[in-house]
Amino acid sequence: AKTSQNAQSNPAAFWKPGQVKVEGSPIPAPDQIRILPYKHSLDEGYPFMELKFYYDFGGTQLSPFSLNQPDPVIEYCNELTRDRLTKEDFVQANKVKNKLLPKDRIYVPILVRGRESEGVKFWGFGKQVFQHLLEIMADADYGDITDLHEGRDVVVKFQPPAKEGEWGKTTIIVKPNRTPASTDSDVLANIEAMPNITDLFKVPSYSELSASLEKFLNVGPTDTTTATRSTSITADHAATNEGFDVKQSTKPESNVDIMDIDAAFAELLKD
Repeated sequence: AKTSQNAQSNPAAFWKPGQVKVEGSPIPAPDQIRILPYKHSLDEGYPFMELKFYYDFGGTQLSPFSLNQPDPVIEYCNELTRDRLTKEDFVQANKVKNKLLPKDRIYVPILVRGRESEGVKFWGFGKQVFQHLLEIMADADYGDITDLHEGRDVVVKFQPPAKEGEWGKTTIIVKPNRTPASTDSDVLANIEAMPNITDLFKVPSYSELSASLEKFLNVGPTDTTTATRSTSITADHAATNEGFDVKQSTKPESNVDIMDIDAAFAELLKD
């Protein structure tokens, strides 16, 4: 597997809502974006990149599995529950798997309205936003909101948490009017030249990831019995963004309150 630059060294390529502050208001200004077709998609008409990431092996790393390449951590986790186990060992093995398996994150290319000259950016979110956008795109009344000529913009509103310990909320509103993504030739050229998102993340080689796994477990990579009973690796990571409530939307606009995915994503990945 190739090793590409880490996304942390290119933060300008990524976007999250709620960054524009309003003077005198605790609520940031709404963002208006345009979701774009993903040029590098293997599935025409599908703009989403469903990627898997590691966070416990020395910084954010993209799992080789995201590139359809072998991943020793996933192979190891599959082995943990392949044999007959007692109920206690099975529960413990699943805890280990939940800790070790890469976490899902979905990205989509966008233009940020008012900042189109900055080029294509990538918006990352969890499963609830993903499912909601899929429902919208599958609805014939909305059509293809990513169409460069007759798509629809999306308004994203972020509301910070009211008090410590609560999550913020993100409201997504799909605009009713059909508009072109841009009529500016420079912006259209930037869309055509959008990068492949997998080039923006570090992808460890099979051997590098195997070594990281062995060091992390502090046992031999094939010693599954010892691994499942190791107290150093039993922290249970909840599945990313599972269990969040999403309100059903109504037409002609799509409006859904969603937890602050970025904050929740970071919190769920803490030990």
